[in-house]
Amino acid sequence: GASDVYLSVSTAEGFCLPVLEASASGIPCVVTDHPIFHELYGDDVYYISGNPYYPTSWGSFEVLIDPTNAVEQVIKALDEKKNAKGKAVTYTWENAAQKLHDIIVNGMGISF
Repeated sequence: GASDVYLSVSTAEGFCLPVLEASASGIPCVVTDHPIFHELYGDDVYYISGNPYYPTSWGSFEVLIDPTNAVEQVIKALDEKKNAKGKAVTYTWENAAQKLHDIIVNGMGISF
């Protein structure tokens, strides 16, 4: 069966394909308050409060996420069921290739 909600507490993601896949499937997502998620999904996902980049010692980091807020956001996601499906389906290889092509052509004045 399908999931009711997707929870990602990772802070070491780039594009984060699991969140993209869940969103594209219409599953509400709860994610850390990481800049990449704001850039990709805006207000269409639920954010867990906390500081995901807290240095604990030289060269190491500890994730400090508010567990109470995480549970609250999961419950909110289950109740409201908003998701980023509309945005997620725009992230395709074809769109990425077209954007790269446009940058190369417009940025360098070359036509193919």
